[in-house]
Amino acid sequence: MPHHSICRTVSDEHVDYLLCIHYPDSDIIRAIRACKTAAEERVAVRKECASSLLSFLDLNHTNQYIVGLALCALGNTCSVEMARDLAPEVERLLQFRDPNIQKKATLCLIRIVKKVPNLAENLVNPVVSLLKEKHHGVLLIAIQLCTDLCNLNEEALEIFRKKCTEVLVKVLKDVVNNPYAPEYDVSGIADPFLHIRLLRLFRVLGHGDVDASDSMNHILAYVATKTESNKNAGNAILYECVETIMSIEDSSGLPILAILSS
Repeated sequence: MPHHSICRTVSDEHVDYLLCIHYPDSDIIRAIRACKTAAEERVAVRKECASSLLSFLDLNHTNQYIVGLALCALGNTCSVEMARDLAPEVERLLQFRDPNIQKKATLCLIRIVKKVPNLAENLVNPVVSLLKEKHHGVLLIAIQLCTDLCNLNEEALEIFRKKCTEVLVKVLKDVVNNPYAPEYDVSGIADPFLHIRLLRLFRVLGHGDVDASDSMNHILAYVATKTESNKNAGNAILYECVETIMSIEDSSGLPILAILSS
């Protein structure tokens, strides 16, 4: 019986041992026999299982499309144990230079962190680096992962506030001022989806934090006054902008501007 079928019919407590039996290896047998406690034995078996699952899912394959398919399968079907074991390998793929792999790895981590929230603190630094990417597709998903991590972990929220608020403000400013780009344009507005994801993240970063709120005041006022309100995409951006202005800590008269914009 294939081990993915075993995973569906046997409790997760026994899956590790069944995988090792299914894929016997003298090294793992020696490692298990050398363990002095049950806890050490479980660690040894878990490492071998992660290796077996990694091979099964083809995350190390040379073909990027197979790797992408494996990431989709992992994100959609992994158990808590599998998510915990393979999260480091998925994280490694964030450094892959192909944007499609970066996007799929980030999407997979969004699913993984929902199943194993205590992994959030391990993903902070990789996401900080990912937020500096120029590719809009990668950036869009990275911002969603950043938002999820902020909502899951208070320490992650503080780190993102300190390290990323200014970076994200610059990203939004660049998006607003970018010349026409047909691949991102919607009714004459540059990438409204990225606009909206950024504004929602600002809402999280600025809530209850005066310094972060002050950093984003200017760009929020700029978006509120520059965005055209005679188009659906523009109205969606203005709605999110008003929501953000009303949610952050502010002393510059932005709430009045938000009321006028609405």
